[in-house]
Amino acid sequence: ETAWLASDACPGWARSQRKAKLTYWDGRGLGDPVRFLLEFCMVPFDEENITSREQLLAFQRSGRSAFGKVPVLEMDGLRLVETLAILRYIAGKKDLRGGGLAKEALADAVASAVMEVRLTLVQHRWKSDRQASLAEYKGKTLPKFAAQIETLLGAHAGDYLCGELCYADVVLLE
Repeated sequence: ETAWLASDACPGWARSQRKAKLTYWDGRGLGDPVRFLLEFCMVPFDEENITSREQLLAFQRSGRSAFGKVPVLEMDGLRLVETLAILRYIAGKKDLRGGGLAKEALADAVASAVMEVRLTLVQHRWKSDRQASLAEYKGKTLPKFAAQIETLLGAHAGDYLCGELCYADVVLLE
């Protein structure tokens, strides 16, 4: 059965029954929002964890990523790359995009902002004065972002960013 599912003779409807596969580092980072959304949506998936430079180089040579980066999600016969694109795809499959073009744009903007705030946190690792940099993140960056999110939440009825649950709510929670 496994060989048949992997063969070209396998029809699309059967191919879509395969488990998704997420390739990422063995640790936290850009793959975590993807993991979290997959779990939230109850999408079964396997993980291929890259644990060394050699594995990364082999992965890059394999051509499995359009840009040679991770995360990569293999799902529905597709090989998806870039965290936000992966999140949008999963959200689209599970009807969590936001409902309507304006709400989808809001969800995309919030998810993108969350990723930017995460990146600023990661960048503290390479600063010469990590303590001061982290203090600035905790004292300025994070409170400013939280206030912006509170404003967005207050602009919509209900408990969710777009008025109904969308993928940006899940990304924000993660």
